[in-house]
Amino acid sequence: MNMKKTRFKNKPIILTLAVVLILQVFGIILFFFYSKAKSEGEGLSKIVEQSSKSQQDYSDGEDELSQQTEHESDNGNSSGSDSENDSGQSETPNEQQAINFDDPSANCPEVDLGLPPGPPGYKIDSADWAAYPTKISPVTKDPNDLLVLVNKKFQLPQDYEPEDLTDLGVTEVRGSSGKSGRQVIVDQLRSLGQAAKDDGIDLAVKSGYRSYDTQIATYNYWVSVEDGNESEADKYSARPGHSQHQLGTTIDFTTNECGDCIGDNFTGTKAQAWLSQNAWRYGFALSYPIEGEFYTGYLPESWHYRFIGVDNAACWKDSGLVLDSWLFQVGQ
Repeated sequence: MNMKKTRFKNKPIILTLAVVLILQVFGIILFFFYSKAKSEGEGLSKIVEQSSKSQQDYSDGEDELSQQTEHESDNGNSSGSDSENDSGQSETPNEQQAINFDDPSANCPEVDLGLPPGPPGYKIDSADWAAYPTKISPVTKDPNDLLVLVNKKFQLPQDYEPEDLTDLGVTEVRGSSGKSGRQVIVDQLRSLGQAAKDDGIDLAVKSGYRSYDTQIATYNYWVSVEDGNESEADKYSARPGHSQHQLGTTIDFTTNECGDCIGDNFTGTKAQAWLSQNAWRYGFALSYPIEGEFYTGYLPESWHYRFIGVDNAACWKDSGLVLDSWLFQVGQ
């Protein structure tokens, strides 16, 4: 009788100890998964933090390089140019029919949204995301095509120069005079600049077209800034033939909010926010977004926009993909 009472009295204590043990095991499991998730997240954060070091003097470097850059704004159009149709009007390769902006996906090409992180066309080691692939290939489309993919895998010909280069000063966007770009971007760049002005935003053109030879000087300059370390320069400067600026459809924007800078000081300005929300409406797509390093091979550049056409830009925006990934799917 006394033994039964003892066992009965100890039963609540045993149950309590069992519950405590179960909670401790559960806590250990939760801590394991939390630690794993935290360590994976810190890897990307460290990459983003590198942008401050690599871009802190970017604006000063651009000013110095602009003094070396030759003026290349001669208009290459002729009566026999392939860029004009029989009526004399300019044709835009791969420009789609008018998009319904309320539902752009209705007329857009299908894309795979489940692609794993990584630049299109080649594989990278996540620890060396800025490296060039061992094998470089020529671009797979006509360089005049608005949807041609130019990245660290696909290279433009050394002798490629757009035939319809013109002085962008005709757009009346501040800073555009003396800068070159393709004729195909003129109307929309003018409209973008006017829309920004109407909204009280100051925008200016920092740079436009760069030839292959000019990109040699640009890349070599940044290598010298990094004391000869090409791996560091590769994080934010393209090697010759791999720059979107050679297409003549890419603009680096700036603003008087930061003294006509580019780099980290441009990020966070009203001009940067306005472009992020509105540039696509005028056919310009952000090439190198925040946390896009594993897709592009470059650190973020909030000032760098490439013209792909108004309808194409609506489809790109609707997809939510990094520009290179979208171009690889719809343009190859």
